[in-house]
Amino acid sequence: MTRSMLLIAALLTLSAASSAHAQDWPKARPVHLVVPFAPGGATDVLGRLIGGELAKVLGQAVVVDNKAGAAGSIGTDLVAKSPPDGYTICFCTTGPQAILPHLTKLPFDPQKDLVPVVHIHNVPNVLLSRSRFEASNVNELVALAKDWPGTITYASTGQGGPQHLAGEYFQKLAGIKLVHVPYKGENPAFADLVGGQVDLAMGSIAVAEPLLAAGKIKAIAVTGTRRSP
Repeated sequence: MTRSMLLIAALLTLSAASSAHAQDWPKARPVHLVVPFAPGGATDVLGRLIGGELAKVLGQAVVVDNKAGAAGSIGTDLVAKSPPDGYTICFCTTGPQAILPHLTKLPFDPQKDLVPVVHIHNVPNVLLSRSRFEASNVNELVALAKDWPGTITYASTGQGGPQHLAGEYFQKLAGIKLVHVPYKGENPAFADLVGGQVDLAMGSIAVAEPLLAAGKIKAIAVTGTRRSP
């Protein structure tokens, strides 16, 4: 993680060099790291870890701001419209950066209004179900969905986000029809999954693991090419 933090700091310094206040960066004021999803989700957790380490490298406070909504595009738009002085950065995901521009008109252009700094990680999603859901594996889920077309619900972190598309792709491959229920982040989606308001959810293993260990939800499959250890 230290090498990533140093790379972030170096690139942010280069980005800030174009500002009239570059000589003060990052000493003038705290850096704001915008997480475009609700608190408690994988993006939020990782963003706060990165923010804490980045603060050590920069010698300046890094304030994490959650600006959730519209599959991450609200918070990303806020960063895109902020002054290009290095004090407002986005902990972005593939949703508003690479997926949503092909699905809807956004108030910003990821290619023109944002500058990439560093790639942090790749992580598979996991297909989850409420604890008492009738299916416990993919074959059982597909059979159940074919018996009950259009009645099984699945939650995601927002319309057009990676988890939404993973759910749509799964339906296409399996030849089934599920009902998509978008949320503003993993935490509210998982809360409703635990409470039984939705049947399934696409989410991150990091956030799901404590709930799986407690038996509050079940894991059906992962979206990666290999089983998760």
